[in-house]
Amino acid sequence: MKVPLIWKKLTQPSRLDEYQRLLELARDSGYRLTSLAAWYKHYYSKENRVMVLRHDVDIDPVGAAEMYRIEKAIGARATYYFRWRTMNIGLMRQMLQDGFEVGLHYETLATYCKKHNLRRSEEINATILKTCFAILKDEITRFKKLFGEVQTIASHGDKRNRLIGIPNHVILNHGDPSELGILFEAYDPAILKQFGVYISDSSIAENFAWKYTMTPSEAISRKISPICLLTHPEHWHFRPSKKFRSLLIDLSERLA
Repeated sequence: MKVPLIWKKLTQPSRLDEYQRLLELARDSGYRLTSLAAWYKHYYSKENRVMVLRHDVDIDPVGAAEMYRIEKAIGARATYYFRWRTMNIGLMRQMLQDGFEVGLHYETLATYCKKHNLRRSEEINATILKTCFAILKDEITRFKKLFGEVQTIASHGDKRNRLIGIPNHVILNHGDPSELGILFEAYDPAILKQFGVYISDSSIAENFAWKYTMTPSEAISRKISPICLLTHPEHWHFRPSKKFRSLLIDLSERLA
C-alpha cells in the first residue's frame, strides 16, 4: 500500500548528517566550498575545483541555522537567500560576520499579484512589471539597511508564479539592473552558463532526488568545476515541531 505523502513528511528523519558527509567528500576531494559572491569575486577563474553552496530558505530558517553550523565547522562558506518571512536578523548578521553571504530571496511579482488578486498571465502587463522592478529596488534598499550589504539576489518560485506562468526574475527585464546595486541575480543566464554543472535537491515528494544533471557525488568523482549546489533546508532538517509548522506554512501558501 502506498504511504500517504503527509505521513512521509511527518515521519521523515533528519538528513543533516548526509549533507555533512557530502561536504566532507567535496572538501577531501580538493574542492573549495564557497559562496556565490566569493566565487564570482575571487575564484571565478583561479581555482581548479570549486563547489558553490547556495541555500534558498523558503520555509525553514531553523534548518538554515543547522546547515550553517555544519558548514562553519568544516571550513565551508555559503550563500543563504532568505524571504522576508523567513529572515532571522540575528542569524543573518552572524553569518555575515563569519564570511558567509546572505541575500534576498525576492518574490516581488508574486506578492503584487496576491495583493491585487491577479491569477492569469494576461493580467500582467509592462506597467505592472515596471512597478514591481521599482518595488524590488526599494526592497534591496531596505535589506541593505538591515544587513549593510546585499551582493546577490535570487528569485523565489512562489506558487502564484507557477499559476500565472511568470517567474519573479522577469521583472529585471523592466528596469536597469545596475540601479539595484548588486553583483548579479542568481538565475542570470550569463552566470549559470559559467558552471560546469548546476545541481538542485528536491523534496520528499520526489524522493529527494537530485535534479537537472547528475548527483553531487558523480560531479565530484568526475572532477567537474565549478559545481553550483542548490539546497533547501526543509529538505534536510526534520524535527516534530518543525514538520507541523512546515506543513501549515505550505498549506497556507497553496491557498494564498
